[in-house]
Amino acid sequence: MKNIFLAGSIHIGKTTALNAYLDSFRGTVGGFSTFRMTHDDKLIGFSMKPLSISGTAMPAYIAKQDEKGNWMPIPDTFNDMGVRILKKALEDKVDLIIMDELGFFEEYAYPFQEAVYECLDSDIPVLGVIKTAPSSFLNHLRERKDIQILEITKENRGEIPNKISKLLGYEGHVCVE
Repeated sequence: MKNIFLAGSIHIGKTTALNAYLDSFRGTVGGFSTFRMTHDDKLIGFSMKPLSISGTAMPAYIAKQDEKGNWMPIPDTFNDMGVRILKKALEDKVDLIIMDELGFFEEYAYPFQEAVYECLDSDIPVLGVIKTAPSSFLNHLRERKDIQILEITKENRGEIPNKISKLLGYEGHVCVE
């Protein structure tokens, strides 16, 4: 299987497992990661940043909380920065495209969704993290025959990096606590 997504509950170790695999991966990588933005230890939003050798790109908000505590997606970030990141990975013909993570904030970011599909349809393997929440975009991804979803639990999370290695054809040994 060339496209693998990790799923599981919040803080179960999806990104940790992905990063443990990447620590042993010797090829070129493109794609993006998302992360929490905090202020005074309070979660205020989520940002996207490209995975790049230079590491100079600034993160951009993909969602912020409004004054009532509701999450407000920012589709323009996906449709601009996200599309550019994924197109660059395809143009550079990297060995692996990372999408960490795909969730419901992308529901109305249609150009970004098309770029995701283009990556999945390419010859380049995709390794990503997918939210378990229902949405038409995520449901469509889950229904694709060219994606294998690995469910991470407390019991199996230490084995996931090696399972990814076997599925993607790289038999290196990695270990995660």
